[in-house]
Amino acid sequence: MDADGLVTADLIRLRALPSLAIPHWLSIYINSPAFAACVRRITGGITRPKVTLADFRKLPLLLPPRDEQQRIEAVLQAGHSGIVDAQIELRKLKELKSGLMSDVLTGRVRVSSDLDLP
Repeated sequence: MDADGLVTADLIRLRALPSLAIPHWLSIYINSPAFAACVRRITGGITRPKVTLADFRKLPLLLPPRDEQQRIEAVLQAGHSGIVDAQIELRKLKELKSGLMSDVLTGRVRVSSDLDLP
């Protein structure tokens, strides 16, 4: 079976009214720690946590004005971009360190024991 998706009883479709909400804002909000805390209050103590459609309809959906949603989204995107850039830089530095350690440990590069401190 070649399908783009599978709809089950465990799925809730949420569609934003363009006049009220930006879809990406809804995604950010629903994946936020504050919304997760609201969900935990519903599912607390259950062996297999599940939110029914009736439960979901009772959850608070905070919708600031669209222009504020856009500003918040822009700030979060900028922060996310900074994190991604830092992760890329960290990965490069770890690869460089690994290469340098290999050179030092195999003796391809000699290390001076003299420290050039003022």
